[in-house]
Amino acid sequence: MLPQLPPANIVDYVCLIIIGIGFIQGVIRGLSGELAQFIGTIVSFSCGLIMYRPIGEWFSINTRLSANSALALAFISVIVISAVIMILIRSILKKIFELAVNKSVDRIGGALAGTIKSIFFILIIFWFMNLVPHDYLNRKFGEESITGTLLKPLITAFNEKYGSYSNQENGGKTE
Repeated sequence: MLPQLPPANIVDYVCLIIIGIGFIQGVIRGLSGELAQFIGTIVSFSCGLIMYRPIGEWFSINTRLSANSALALAFISVIVISAVIMILIRSILKKIFELAVNKSVDRIGGALAGTIKSIFFILIIFWFMNLVPHDYLNRKFGEESITGTLLKPLITAFNEKYGSYSNQENGGKTE
């Protein structure tokens, strides 16, 4: 059952624009181009989820950042570094092969892959905005947007399964 949804706000409209851009890019690039980017997005997001806690803990211990700030910085840093590595790998592989499919299937598949890729991009943005220790951003991207209301249970479930953002009993240091 869906939670009570708030009225749409600017964040939701920006999400729709991002999805629309992803759809159009997918049609233009086709399945071959979008599939490589989609895989890169999934790999970058997965690396971010796997590595941000230990790196965030290191940042928290070795810098003056609070635990939540260190986690947010670690999450976005891992995603950016992974994305750059995936772009380099993709550019090398692009020279080696290209997926051969029918032109209409290529466009439809590209549109679908572009849409899904943009949804993953939105998930990354919302995940980051919920890591940032800023009440206004947490509220805007969490409770006050339809998208945030729908994604917040996913983020909360992940954090309950794999640990909370910070351990307040440990002086704000991560677990």
